[in-house]
Amino acid sequence: MDLEDVEVEIVWRNITVESDKPFKEAIVKRAQGKVKPSEMTVLVGVSGAGKTTMLNAIVGKPMDGLRVTGEILLNGHLVNTKVWERAVGFVGEHLHSYETQTVEETLRFAVMISRGLSPGMAVGEEVSGLIRSLGLSRVAYTPISSISTGERVRLSLGITLAKRPSILIIDEVTNDLDSFNIIHILKILMDLKHRGKGIMISFQRLPQEILPFFDKVMMICQGEIVFNGSLKECMIFFEGCGYDFKKHTESADFFMEVLSMDTTTPESERASLCRIAKLKMSWKRIEPLVVSSIIKKTEFPIVIRKSIQSFFLVFERNLSDFSRSHGLMKILSIQKFTTLSFLVFVYYRLDYTQKGIQDRFGILSFIVMSSFEKAAFISIIFISSHKKALKREVCAGMYGAITSYFANMASTLCVSGVPSILYIAGVYWIVGLNPDLFRFAFFVFIFAVVVLFSTSFGIIVSLYTKTLIHAQILASTIVMTFTMLGGTFVNPGSIPGFIRWAIWISPVYYAFETVLQTQLEGLIFECKDSERCISNGKEALNMYGFKRVRYTVSTGILLLITIIFIALGAISMNRIIKPRNIT
Repeated sequence: MDLEDVEVEIVWRNITVESDKPFKEAIVKRAQGKVKPSEMTVLVGVSGAGKTTMLNAIVGKPMDGLRVTGEILLNGHLVNTKVWERAVGFVGEHLHSYETQTVEETLRFAVMISRGLSPGMAVGEEVSGLIRSLGLSRVAYTPISSISTGERVRLSLGITLAKRPSILIIDEVTNDLDSFNIIHILKILMDLKHRGKGIMISFQRLPQEILPFFDKVMMICQGEIVFNGSLKECMIFFEGCGYDFKKHTESADFFMEVLSMDTTTPESERASLCRIAKLKMSWKRIEPLVVSSIIKKTEFPIVIRKSIQSFFLVFERNLSDFSRSHGLMKILSIQKFTTLSFLVFVYYRLDYTQKGIQDRFGILSFIVMSSFEKAAFISIIFISSHKKALKREVCAGMYGAITSYFANMASTLCVSGVPSILYIAGVYWIVGLNPDLFRFAFFVFIFAVVVLFSTSFGIIVSLYTKTLIHAQILASTIVMTFTMLGGTFVNPGSIPGFIRWAIWISPVYYAFETVLQTQLEGLIFECKDSERCISNGKEALNMYGFKRVRYTVSTGILLLITIIFIALGAISMNRIIKPRNIT
């Protein structure tokens, strides 16, 4: 059975959205409504009326700081999350996407991941059909960053249609479009309606010429529904409230005037409040109970998405996006070349004099600090740039939050981590650190763990901050704290007792202690009679306070901290990105 042939109706009752904070007025209050097959409903309301909040609540989109209560039924039954993801599609006001991808690549990704297909499988015919039906043939191979607003809206619709939903809920996508593009979108939606799909689309301002496209009108004002029915019923309702449609040449403008608040003067504001209160009371007196007209337990064909396949699709797209970020890749290359040149000039061929001890401390501390910082900031840049796109795709059921987390982590490691480890390995031999092969392999292993920790740390920071700037500032502060407690600038024994305990939770400390012990132990240093002598690496470690625990223990603790942060990253991604259920 094809989902295209399944009749679907959704009903929502008593939907209330309110702040988690006490004593705050509800944003949406006891809203009810339905979307039926082969019917197109327009949701009308002024800015701030609660349109977007209500639609987000219906589709289960996460809303920070808000609590949603109420009941949603699909064909008369309580919603099953997996069925809902397949049956209902949501198109938001803004298309958040990977801007370097072309229109064709974006739709191909949407089709493949919605079908649970593996990378490389043929879906060209279906993608081409989508592109033609949406009128996007001219820009099929154009990056999303270069297409027009109208084309972005149609692409956003195409991404949602890729999973073949039976119900479409569309939020104010026409706000920035001219009348030509609005009608173009509505003609596409009319064709979908005639194929049996139920559609709800919200408008802030409803142009007169598009009213004939709609079967039903739903009006919302100050978070409450003030009318829901056909256009004819709407006119009868407002005439019953004392309004004369004959005095208004454009009914759309009339709706906006009636639903708007005039705050020009205290008197006009009081008059507006009185008018709106009267509308609410008039509708509540006659509002019928919304009931399901389709009551059947329909078995929908659920796509079993294999996490491995979804992982590789997201991973492949991330690598493609990285490779096209020419500015970022160029800066990273320049940074690595400059740093390598600096290290070679300053530390080339470390000797075994007393100066060589200090030089080893210097280069190892530099490598440890830079490794923590660079990997973290690359993951922050990537996640902060794509967080909204990831949230849109996860909330649409295209793939899971955990799959997204590990795919993003793996792609960041490939782009930043692997080159960093190879770079560190090259520096190791150029400057002449410990020539023992086991110690070299252990050194590389430790920095692989550091990169792994830093990548997960960067993802966590970017998830809990709103902007890239905020994420960078917070990450810098935390890394600086880790570094100060890591012994790179001060002997750990010199740190005041009341904060010395924090050393034991600093990953920088364990990484630095491990590399110092493995690099210095067994080395013999030259002494001159005229200077204070540290004759071997063991004495140097004791002098600088880096022999508190064996490097094997430090390695174990560093691994434990890394595993904890990887787990925290997965939990955070699932908590922040995952859709919320109505309580």
